Amino acid sequence: MACGSSARDYEALYEMRLNEIYFVTRAKATMKYEVVDINYNANDLVGIVGDKTVHLNGYISEKKYPEDLRLMEFYDAEKDEVITFITNNFELGLLISPISTATAGRLRRSSNGSRET
Repeated sequence: MACGSSARDYEALYEMRLNEIYFVTRAKATMKYEVVDINYNANDLVGIVGDKTVHLNGYISEKKYPEDLRLMEFYDAEKDEVITFITNNFELGLLISPISTATAGRLRRSSNGSRET
């Protein structure tokens, strides 16, 4: 399930995790986390510039989502920016990148107030 930028409630995301539902959502710029592991999945062809396992360390967010998350960073050459996502899916490997790249475009359009296609 891809979540929009307003769906960053860690408690709701953790409910999805407990119900074995995968999610991908943009990470808050202010999200506090500790890097647990660096996954060396950088791939210029699909724009992956970072792939890390992280643990939230904000007081409330850690209580609402007590497990590790995957933080993936993609370079959007069109906008010349790095877009950061969090997901609970550690199994898909590089297959998640096309999904997340497509999601990035939809999330960017919806966050600008225009309609999704």
